[in-house]
Amino acid sequence: MFYVPVPSNRISVLYVDDEPALLDLGKKFLEHDGLFAIETTPSSIEVLALLKKRDYDGIISDYQMPEMDGIALLKKVRSQYPDLPFILFTGKGREEIVIQAFDAGADYYVQKGTDIQSQFRELSHKIIRAVEKRRAERALKVSEERFRNVVEDQTEFICRFRPDGTHNFVNNAYCRHFGLQVERTIGHRFIPRIPEDEGGKISSHFASLTRDSPVATIEHRVILPDGSFRHHQWSDRAIFDETGTIVEYQSVGRDITERKTAELELKIKNDELYAAYEQLTAAEEELRSSYNDLAISQGTLEEKETTLNAIIQESPIPQFVINRDHKILYWNRALAMYSGIAADEMIGTDEHWRAFYPSRRPCLSDLLVESAMDDIPACYRDKYAKSVLIEDAYEATDFFPDMGQVGKWLRFTAGFIKNREGEIIGAVESLEDITSRKTAELELRKKNDELSAAYEQLIAIENELRKNFQHLQ
Repeated sequence: MFYVPVPSNRISVLYVDDEPALLDLGKKFLEHDGLFAIETTPSSIEVLALLKKRDYDGIISDYQMPEMDGIALLKKVRSQYPDLPFILFTGKGREEIVIQAFDAGADYYVQKGTDIQSQFRELSHKIIRAVEKRRAERALKVSEERFRNVVEDQTEFICRFRPDGTHNFVNNAYCRHFGLQVERTIGHRFIPRIPEDEGGKISSHFASLTRDSPVATIEHRVILPDGSFRHHQWSDRAIFDETGTIVEYQSVGRDITERKTAELELKIKNDELYAAYEQLTAAEEELRSSYNDLAISQGTLEEKETTLNAIIQESPIPQFVINRDHKILYWNRALAMYSGIAADEMIGTDEHWRAFYPSRRPCLSDLLVESAMDDIPACYRDKYAKSVLIEDAYEATDFFPDMGQVGKWLRFTAGFIKNREGEIIGAVESLEDITSRKTAELELRKKNDELSAAYEQLIAIENELRKNFQHLQ
């Protein structure tokens, strides 16, 4: 017997034919192996009423029936159930009927014959193929919609574009940031405004992408439609055809203006500290005195400055996605490398906390999918804020003492994932290692305290010397 694998549950089929004897015979043959659950009716008009009462995996229909022929029934079914498998099973073998059947949307056409076993084996095979095809298409559609929702609700800017700047894909975050509309961007050229002094660096960046090294990261400024300047970080991947020609780029970016502003403020503070140090040195020369303690302090500060300048600030984009049940749907490679926990160990579990905490507790994304925003202060105290870029998204910064050798500072951004109806179906959470920045802030505060103490010491020495000089006069 011809065998095709099917799911453990039986395939439900509605079989319509105006000959009751043929219905009984077909039901016996098709249900013999336990693959099908056949419901029969001799009335083609009754089919539409039955379809409203319950769901079927497919329909088998005769062509020539008194109330309504098979082609007319097929057209009515297709108008209400466009993807329901429909197989025309009839003794009419004329070519024009076959053409009409397929034009009306029939999945298969099986002709009745004298070899009953052969024709029902063929019919069984066609039913299974049609139902499996429908199930596969539905599963693919669900998977595509879920993936599209994840990409559309990213907090990062995502786009794909050809070398001439024509965009093939943009997500919502990208369009909101640049003041664009999706439908007016797809298929059109768009190149963000770049300051003139950044153009050469960006051109060199894209020119460096090769087949052997197709991915690179760059930081640069952009000019938004309102004329404001923002700092961006982009990870760009070149996509090549079989001849080695670049046909497309995929880019993932984020706004790092806040980080750059903090770095600039730290640099200004650092410059101010060094300016104060120079003034102290000038005072030391004028008083012609040896300040050994200050020299030792200066050497220590220079050594710490060298260490500080050697710190490399990385900006990875580790990320995971959970559904409404807190089960992990995606655990990307950056997070797997960062946490040391492989994706296949995490997908399908609710144990994403393991990457950050020693014991189970909710992450920022868990609180969002539960709509428990009122609980965020209890978990993150004064270390959280609403995102300024993504509506209803939240950001939090915290220290994790058990990560690495001396602990790490991480910045989280979590946002909702919604379906087309606006219902929350999950959350996406990204993290950034800001340990280097936090370390730099602590070092600069320490240097400021040391220089302030040294300054006060010099003032005291200067006052004492002036008193001695006046006494000598």
